[in-house]
Amino acid sequence: MCGPIGVLLGYIVAAFCIAHESWRWAFYFQAGVMMVVVIMMLIVPRKYMDLGKASDATKDKINT
Repeated sequence: MCGPIGVLLGYIVAAFCIAHESWRWAFYFQAGVMMVVVIMMLIVPRKYMDLGKASDATKDKINT
């Protein structure tokens, strides 16, 4: 569900930026958001981002 919402919000924010500023501001906004995401990925403990365990649990649910 987050994927479609993110795509929708991306188009809305980009359209707003382009309507009120130049098209470059959409890229500046995206760069700012990506910097925050990268910093949060470095700060958040790895135990919350262990994707291997999540995929194993999904495989177990599918196999049972």
